[in-house]
Amino acid sequence: MGFSFEIDQISQATIIFFQGSLMEKYEAKDLLTEIEESIAENECDFILDFEGLNYLGSSGLGVLLGILTRSRSAGGDVVLVNVNEKLKKLLIITRLDNVFTTAESHEKAALILSESKSKEKTENGN
Repeated sequence: MGFSFEIDQISQATIIFFQGSLMEKYEAKDLLTEIEESIAENECDFILDFEGLNYLGSSGLGVLLGILTRSRSAGGDVVLVNVNEKLKKLLIITRLDNVFTTAESHEKAALILSESKSKEKTENGN
């Protein structure tokens, strides 16, 4: 099974549901285009849902880092949900567990993003 994705919008973030196997960067070309379009519309927070993801290769990790970098550069952030044990181990081995925030549900992810925005406003004096 190849890679596909679906997008849903909630008030706090764009949710991206990953499906199948993400092994090569070219498989995520349409996804990266959607990310760029969302950021251009000032929608910079993303929840990445991995419930339907069967496999993530090293190039797939690069795609995730690219999404995170684009989001944070635009003032947003990324939260991962439905991270299976294999992916958790991969994040730990690559030390990306210290880079990505994970949550147990979409609701908790949205709360994390909301709290992050509130904290940022407080720190900036807004």
